[in-house]
Amino acid sequence: MPIIKLGHGQVSLAHRGGLDVLQSLLGFHGVPSDILLISVDLEVDRGERDKPVSHPDFPAIKEVGLAVLDTRRVADASIPAGQYICTQQFSSSNSFSDFLDCDITDFRECVFCETLYVEAATLADTINETFQVRDEHTPDSFRSIAIIGHSPVSDLRILCRIGVDVTKTTNVVAILDTHLMSQGLVGLNPLLQGFSLASLLEAFHLPFRRNELHNAGNDATYTLHLALAFVLLKTKEERRQIPINVYWPYAYERSWTERSLLGPNGRLLGNL
Repeated sequence: MPIIKLGHGQVSLAHRGGLDVLQSLLGFHGVPSDILLISVDLEVDRGERDKPVSHPDFPAIKEVGLAVLDTRRVADASIPAGQYICTQQFSSSNSFSDFLDCDITDFRECVFCETLYVEAATLADTINETFQVRDEHTPDSFRSIAIIGHSPVSDLRILCRIGVDVTKTTNVVAILDTHLMSQGLVGLNPLLQGFSLASLLEAFHLPFRRNELHNAGNDATYTLHLALAFVLLKTKEERRQIPINVYWPYAYERSWTERSLLGPNGRLLGNL
């Protein structure tokens, strides 16, 4: 497994992005794990990413998006499929601010949730609260989490700089990468434009609008949708013994929705 150095610690990135790990966590190789699957995305302009560590304002994060899939909610048949994923978006800038490589902050542009303004000084505490959720069944312990992102290493390093250090968060069971997952699924393909999130969403016919991207909450949620689609397709490949790169993308479903990904009546990926 690749080792990621974060601050004074290090953490392992799942092999090839961890699609097999995700399958296991969601119960396709046995019993589902009791976890929170948290997709993370940051909007930080290039100039901020390139600031030296000694810079007093390093780094200025414009937006943080967190999309959470709780496997307990998936197992609860009373929860509609469209409500399995809970998205949160926090902004530390105001609606008149603009960063290079980022859109102007629009507190209405996240299609999955409201955007909440958070003071930059409290942003780390806000994120840590999402990563460290007390178990309602055993309040003395925290829920296990798996962190996922589309090339998440850079974002994790920035989070570490502001005080969110996943190497010190003992309840992290896996760090997953949909960018690496996609390369393992379909191999190199010039049509995928470097396996960007937009090109993958288009290639796998997942519903989205391009003008919704580069918004942290939207990107985090679409990354989670993409990961669930990968699990579905990989499981189909295993059960039907047809390599994905043989029939990709022509035989894929043309109208993905969260319901088709997560299934009715609480059955995860119920359309396998």
